[in-house]
Amino acid sequence: FWQELLRMARTASVVGREEPAVAAVTEALAGLPLERDALGDVTLTLGQGSPRRLIAVPLDEPGWVVSRIRADGWLRITPVGPPARGALVHQFLVGNEATIVTAAGPVAAATAVRSVHLTSWARAPLRQAPPVSWQDVYLDVGASDAGEVGQLGVALMDPVTLVKRPAVLRGEWIAAPAMRAKAAAAALVSAARAAARQPRAGEGTTVFAWTTLSRLNGKGLEAVVNALGPFDEAWLFADSFGLEREGRRLVRTPAPGPGAGVLIDAAAEAAPEAVVAPFVDLSRHPTTGGPRWDDTTVHHLGLPARYADTPVEAVRIEDAGALAGLFAALAGAAAAPSPAGDDATVADGVWPSPPGEDARLPHGDTVAPLSALVAQYGVSGAEAPVRERIRRLLPDWAEPQGDDAGNLWITFGQGDEHLVFVAHMDETGYRVGEIGEDGRLLLQRVGGQIDSTWEGHAALVHTAAGDVPGVFEPRPDWREAERRLPERMTVWLGVDSRAEVEALGVRPGDTVTMAKALRRIGRHRAMARAFDDRAGSTALVLAAARLRPETLRRRVTFAWSVGEEVGLVGARDLPARFPDATRVHPVDTFVSSDSPLEEPRAAYAPLGAGAVVRVLESINFAPRAEVQRVLALAAAAGIPLQAGVTSGGTDGQPFLAHGIPSVPLSWPGRYSHSPVEVLDLRDLEALVDLIEALATAPRLP
Repeated sequence: FWQELLRMARTASVVGREEPAVAAVTEALAGLPLERDALGDVTLTLGQGSPRRLIAVPLDEPGWVVSRIRADGWLRITPVGPPARGALVHQFLVGNEATIVTAAGPVAAATAVRSVHLTSWARAPLRQAPPVSWQDVYLDVGASDAGEVGQLGVALMDPVTLVKRPAVLRGEWIAAPAMRAKAAAAALVSAARAAARQPRAGEGTTVFAWTTLSRLNGKGLEAVVNALGPFDEAWLFADSFGLEREGRRLVRTPAPGPGAGVLIDAAAEAAPEAVVAPFVDLSRHPTTGGPRWDDTTVHHLGLPARYADTPVEAVRIEDAGALAGLFAALAGAAAAPSPAGDDATVADGVWPSPPGEDARLPHGDTVAPLSALVAQYGVSGAEAPVRERIRRLLPDWAEPQGDDAGNLWITFGQGDEHLVFVAHMDETGYRVGEIGEDGRLLLQRVGGQIDSTWEGHAALVHTAAGDVPGVFEPRPDWREAERRLPERMTVWLGVDSRAEVEALGVRPGDTVTMAKALRRIGRHRAMARAFDDRAGSTALVLAAARLRPETLRRRVTFAWSVGEEVGLVGARDLPARFPDATRVHPVDTFVSSDSPLEEPRAAYAPLGAGAVVRVLESINFAPRAEVQRVLALAAAAGIPLQAGVTSGGTDGQPFLAHGIPSVPLSWPGRYSHSPVEVLDLRDLEALVDLIEALATAPRLP
């Protein structure tokens, strides 16, 4: 049963396009006499005679479809099904990974979000902005035009969901989008398997049904009833408990919470262990109606959840097990034991890939070290895992050194000239500021990010003993919210007291992030959280692998700094380490306005057009002669290079006070400091070429 829960939680099944969920059910019940109708409904009939009972659960979930493919490769979306339940439903998608379920398989996409660095240039403060609506959403699949979108297999009306990364908390909770319905589908699979392998203790016929279209027109259930009915009794799963009608409005009303077990709309002799809860039947479509039940006794069942209708809808595993047991009992079978989940983390989520990602896409030699560094967590002040991975990636000739601050560097070559290149190892995130008596973690922001891109998503707390999974809590009024940003950020770990949190090894000061990994999008691009500055760090690693120190006519230092995101902390110590430096080249993101959400009047450096010289940034204006020197060298070597102005600062700033000019080198990046930063691998490779050219030029022009 535990595996069925995970299987369903990872399944994308947008209403009207439930094929992945259908495949999951049929695979789980392989060998049983399943039937499938033209709408996709899956049924299993066991037993014969009377009474005839139906046990049905929906397979579909809310979602969106690709409604427009623009000539420039950006996608627009439209929600499918009834109006969303809550003001932030569409905003939860923004700044996070989406999955487009195409006819050829899943395709990854980044949901565009404003770059943090460019929000200061906006005409209106972000804090005053209303929640994001679906009309504001753009999907980035790594394409430069509509033709490249087509090559990925993406077509109009393909369904779109958030990427599925279920969070398992303490082995007692599972949190994921539409988790109540997913748990019900898994529970019915478990019950059907139990009923099929046991001699029937009861009489009659039981039809197990996994139905489609429940959130659109309800015709999946109606088709099952028309084809296999009539029934004496029907047990239908629904997620509309805890509601009541006030005129034409639906309002929330107190209902039993998680741990209460199975919910039911009215007392039933066949289900005495279920708890009666407020319920509104939303299954009947106002225009097309619903099934004709005639003399059928109909009961609705449900599951209590925490953060219902959000991406971290959390269900207690014991409640889901109780539902599986009730389903089995209704069919006259004894349910198999339902073990609690293990300590799996959000990293157990599915990472769907574009077709042929690993086998046919280029840039493999660049992706390998970049992916390895992205996979390390290193919020400012906790960069040790990143530093150690860099050490392991360096060539054998390198002799890395470090200091008490945590900086790492290698110096090689010989000559009077000394070039220093600096990338930073840290990333933005959060830190546990306080542990509340109720078990909530009150967070402190580390660096700059847009909190709404983290709100309502799975979290990881990085402790001395290992990572502890949790969820970034949606704000209490998320259904009625009028502002884009939450007032504060909190994490819940599946426990409700400070003592339980401390028993998990969590302490104030521990860093908090979310699961991450590099994902390829399109043929030449990739997305990940913390490309700033894992990409810069990778560029130095790749350049080091190409260089032969004995051939160089100048001294070169590659340095990896700490604490850049919180005030250039590590870089402050570097000028004293390298007092003979002739120039410094910080290697960091060029935050580009190459996105429909940004004003292209400044910071415009298109992805795929080459590396970038950050001529002007918030705290530096590179000398004209130095910029021209780099541009001339790139032109002579045939290296594509852009020049521009952007917001933010780099680790070159401390060197200026010592009279050492700073000329930042970059790659153009979208969606800075978000979970879906995007870069073009060709630009990163051009940056590596430029670093190599600067290090090896016989004489700088």
